[in-house]
Amino acid sequence: MHRAADATPQYHYTLGRMHKARNEPVAAEGAYREALRLNPRFLNAWVSLGILLRGMGRPDEAEVAQREALRIDPDNYLAHLNLGNALLEQRRLMEAVSSFKRALEQKPRSPEAHNNLARTLLDLNDPAALTHYETALRLKPDYFSAAEGLGKTLLRLGDYEAAARAFTHATQLQPDAIDARLQLGHALLSAGRLEDAARELEQLLDAHPRLPKAKAGLASVLTVRGEYERPKALFQQAIADSGGDPALRLCYAVFLLICGEYSEAWNHYEARHLCAGAAQRALPAPIWRGEPLHERRLLVTCEQGMGDELNFASVFPDVIAAAGQCTIECDVRLEKLFRRSFPRATVFGVERKNDETWYRTLERNLDRIPPFDYWIPAGSLPLHFRTSADAFPGSGAYLIASDERVAHWRTQLARLGPGLKVGISWRGGVALTNAAARSLDLNQLEPLLETPNVHFVSLQYGDRRSELESFAKASGHRIRVWQEAIDDYDETAALVASLDLVISVCTAVVHLAGALDRPVWIMAPVGPGWRYGREGPTTIWYPSARIFRQKAAREWGGVIDDVRRDLHRLAKATSPRVVAQSGVG
Repeated sequence: MHRAADATPQYHYTLGRMHKARNEPVAAEGAYREALRLNPRFLNAWVSLGILLRGMGRPDEAEVAQREALRIDPDNYLAHLNLGNALLEQRRLMEAVSSFKRALEQKPRSPEAHNNLARTLLDLNDPAALTHYETALRLKPDYFSAAEGLGKTLLRLGDYEAAARAFTHATQLQPDAIDARLQLGHALLSAGRLEDAARELEQLLDAHPRLPKAKAGLASVLTVRGEYERPKALFQQAIADSGGDPALRLCYAVFLLICGEYSEAWNHYEARHLCAGAAQRALPAPIWRGEPLHERRLLVTCEQGMGDELNFASVFPDVIAAAGQCTIECDVRLEKLFRRSFPRATVFGVERKNDETWYRTLERNLDRIPPFDYWIPAGSLPLHFRTSADAFPGSGAYLIASDERVAHWRTQLARLGPGLKVGISWRGGVALTNAAARSLDLNQLEPLLETPNVHFVSLQYGDRRSELESFAKASGHRIRVWQEAIDDYDETAALVASLDLVISVCTAVVHLAGALDRPVWIMAPVGPGWRYGREGPTTIWYPSARIFRQKAAREWGGVIDDVRRDLHRLAKATSPRVVAQSGVG
């Protein structure tokens, strides 16, 4: 029993702090709660209890404690900060942002509040995270968490060199921080600094020989460098060492697809459904795993981006022929195009562009589609229909543009005058999909745009009219744009089908042109993606495509020179017959 003099709130609070310092959380909680029993308005005890409870993995109870503290002192910096931390752990991100902002109102120069706000904004994909990480580091230059967070933010924004600098700073602060070193290797790879990336990951493996992510990271670097045997072995070791980590299996699948080892690749590609953040469907039928489909009804669900949807649609004719009835889910922007192209199937469009839970739409509208016996994600179809190079169609369109709209756009193009009509797209992807490596500035395209007897038409996604107008004034090169053909994907398809040629970086318009079996020249970066293979001027997915590959990361000059040379030759004759026979496709 405590002496009467010891039975004070302050005594129990101090006792709780001692237990916490000794890593005795249960005893610390008991002492804090006793202090609060004796004095329910003991502000510091509520704050400390909340911090303790969050550390014990009980963020909901921590939230209650911090809110009690704020009832006593609504302007308490520590209570707002730690309420934000508790809300962040519960993934209540917008509420956490509000709490961290309230903490900063009380203490504007708090590195921790800036850091934690930035971390939450990063989870919300809000670029304002950058400013708060930078502020946290300015206030506390040795703040490891802020340096690492800054690197992650810059990676997401596509500023790979700056990301590498931030991760370098983080690793200098904590040389044994494995994740920061892995991220540094990723930033260097994304920046095209292959030798530096390989060196960093080799050194990490020297220190941690069985680290699966380091092996997979190094394998990715070596793959981009054009190697085969060692990256394959590294991927296999990484998967074995990790116990079959789905993310590493997916990386290995991509490697195998690049190398054309389709049968094994598609099996590992299925691991994408087990990766963190993968959308989980709740549909009233089993997944199709290759059972006979005669007189069976199949639902094919969409996944990934627009380019992926267009690419996986190449397998739709096979599955439609095999199934008794087929329903295809697609992005609503592709609905008209898919309905025309696959008339034997039922096509159900969903709005994906601004809806993170779009994959629930079909589940809520099952009464609007035919019943189905099985379902399968579109990206899983190749597992059953594209297991070898011989299983790929040799030629032919699988998407069909509107004849009426093709005639319309041919009339519009004819008004530009004689010469080749060439569609062009110069930016690909977003920061998360390595847009920096896949994109060009219009100024870089000037040598190409000077080709005589060619009219260029924009196929660039989004509204680029102001960019094109500024470029035309500065350079004198005019790229024609019909915004109505950009905003409606069915119109885009008709315009592409009307052109003599498409020239593009790696973006969805490549897949569209290939699916329509139209001539398309692809300006590909080093490591362009698995559909483009390891080397050579062709891709097995699109017989009408020709690839112009970078010889070194970020070096577009040689690619543009090669395209310009061949386009100049092609432009000497502009009849469709000459274009078709010129080796464009």
